[in-house]
Amino acid sequence: MRYDKGTAADVGKLFVTVGLGATAAVTPRAFHRTLLSGLGAAGSRVRRKELDAVVDIAHDWLPKSSVQQRKAIAVEMRALRIEHALCRGYGIFRQGWPARLTVSGAEHLREAHAEGRGVVMWVMSFIESTPFNLAARAEGYPVTHLTTGTHGLASTGIVSRRLVAPLVLRGERRSQGHRVILSTNGDLNYMRELLSVVKNERGTVSIRGDTQRGRHKVEAPFLGAVAAFPTGAPSLAYRTGAPLLTTATIRRGPLDHEVIIDRPVSVARDLDRAAFQHAAIQEFAARLEQRTLEYPGSRPWLSVMAARRDES
Repeated sequence: MRYDKGTAADVGKLFVTVGLGATAAVTPRAFHRTLLSGLGAAGSRVRRKELDAVVDIAHDWLPKSSVQQRKAIAVEMRALRIEHALCRGYGIFRQGWPARLTVSGAEHLREAHAEGRGVVMWVMSFIESTPFNLAARAEGYPVTHLTTGTHGLASTGIVSRRLVAPLVLRGERRSQGHRVILSTNGDLNYMRELLSVVKNERGTVSIRGDTQRGRHKVEAPFLGAVAAFPTGAPSLAYRTGAPLLTTATIRRGPLDHEVIIDRPVSVARDLDRAAFQHAAIQEFAARLEQRTLEYPGSRPWLSVMAARRDES
């Protein structure tokens, strides 16, 4: 069997995730920060090129920031990646999330569900979706999440799909009410599933809003450039009449994460579908930009969505 670089990276990720997760599952939480502190310091020395690359990328997004500020962002992002691996690995062995988890804005989710039309959650790519899934479940609203078969992995090869993905994503899958796989061959069964969850079950559906995937996209200003955002979440909200909310999980400090649930996107429902999508995406992009500027170290800069900058 031939292994590509992506598969090799995914297998390496699996070993790290399982190792950190097993350690977190069998040791007191007081030990976790010491472990992560040592790994973060070692990683900063060993993976200097990666940190330098983040410093360069951050300058594009934050041109007014100083070198020291961008270095601090790079170090925090590196620490978050290690924490993320530990938290995701913990989900392989235990139910829950090993970091301190707080929630703000839960009332927005409750009020949206009180309308009785289901809820569409528009997820920003900071920390993964598991914390929101856990928060929503605690409120009594299990989440159906739209994702890819190898979400978070580098390869679509058979080893990644059959071996790595089921283990690495186990915690995320256990925290969800259901997981719907985005089709890459034009099959729209996944959309029919999501429509059924919202319209028939009055459930909660979550969809990432800042991904490169998606058949249809709308451009919007983003951090001094122009980025293309997929229309899946606003399209589903428009078709069902469900409230459309945004959410992100950010890092407040070492193993201290906060789920932020925002108010519904304020777009008039009497617009036609295209106009509704366009207006909703402009608001989503503005919210994403503000949150990125507030919590830059909580965003995965090396995989941040590409934006087109005009050369004029």
